[in-house]
Amino acid sequence: MSLILDMRSNIQRKRSHPSAVSSRYCAFAVLILVAAGCRSLGNRGPAAESVAACRNLSQQGVGAMQRGEWEHAESLLGQAVETCPTNSDSRRYYAETLWHRGAREAAIEQIRVAVADGAAPQIVVRAGEMLLATDQVDTALAHAEEALNHDPTLASAWALRGRVMRTTGRLDRALADHYRALDFAPNDVAVLLEVAELQQLRSQPQQVLTTVQHLLDLYPPGEQSPQALYQQGLAESQLRRYHDAVESFAAAARHDDSNVELLFQLGRAQLMAGQPTAAAANLRRAVRLDADHQRSIALLAQVPQ
Repeated sequence: MSLILDMRSNIQRKRSHPSAVSSRYCAFAVLILVAAGCRSLGNRGPAAESVAACRNLSQQGVGAMQRGEWEHAESLLGQAVETCPTNSDSRRYYAETLWHRGAREAAIEQIRVAVADGAAPQIVVRAGEMLLATDQVDTALAHAEEALNHDPTLASAWALRGRVMRTTGRLDRALADHYRALDFAPNDVAVLLEVAELQQLRSQPQQVLTTVQHLLDLYPPGEQSPQALYQQGLAESQLRRYHDAVESFAAAARHDDSNVELLFQLGRAQLMAGQPTAAAANLRRAVRLDADHQRSIALLAQVPQ
C-alpha cells in the first residue's frame, strides 16, 4: 500500500505526457487571466490602475510558475493580492506558490478566502484537495459536494469525492465516484491510475488490466507510467501470468530501481517464473535497501541456492 501511495505522488511530479498537475493549474491560470483579465474586479469598483496592476502582476506570476520560477512567482502573486485583495484568481494562484514551497497552512488560508469570495467550482475543488492532503477529510468532502452542486459534470469534483471515500474506507463508493469522473474526463491519467488501484484493492485483476491498458496507451512509446506498469504486474501476478508480470515489474524498475516493494514483487514474479538467480539478485537488492523488509528476507530464504 505504501508503494501505491508513493507512486501516486510521484506520477504528478515525474510524468511529462500528459502535463503534471502544477502545469495543468498554470495553464488554467493563463486561460482565466488572458480571457477574463481581472474582470471580476470590475464589478467591485477598485480603481482602474489597481485593476491593471493586478492583472499585470498576476500574468507575470503565472508565467513564472510555468517556467518553474516559484519564488519569483510567489513574490509577484503576493503583490497582486496586496494590490487587489478581492481578486479570487490571484489568491488562488498565490496559494499554489505557497503550497509548492510547503507553506500549507498559509496556502489553505489564501484559497479559503478565494472560495469565500465566490470562486469558480474548480477553485473550490482545489481547496478541497489541499484540505484532504492535510487530513481535513470532512471539510474536503464538503468542498467536493459544493463544487458538484454548482457543476455536476466537473470531473475533478467527482475525483475529489472519490478520494475522500477511499480515505474513509468506502472503496465501492470511491470507485463509483471515480467512474463518474471518467465519464467527463475519460483520459485523465491520475484518475485512471486511482481506478486501477481501487480495482486492485477490490481484487479485480482483469479489470485492472483493462484500465491499465487504456492508461498506458495515453503515453508515447518508452514513456509509460511506472505506476501503471506496477499495477499491471500486480494484476498479472494475481492471474498467475508470471512471465508477463516479470516484464511489467522490470519495466517499472527501470524507472525506479530503489523501491523496495517493487523489487520484492519483481523478485517474487521471477521466482514463480522459474528465474531463481534473477529473483535472488533483486531480493538481495531489496534487503540492502531495507534490512527490515521481512517479506524480502523470508522469500530470499526460499530461493534455491
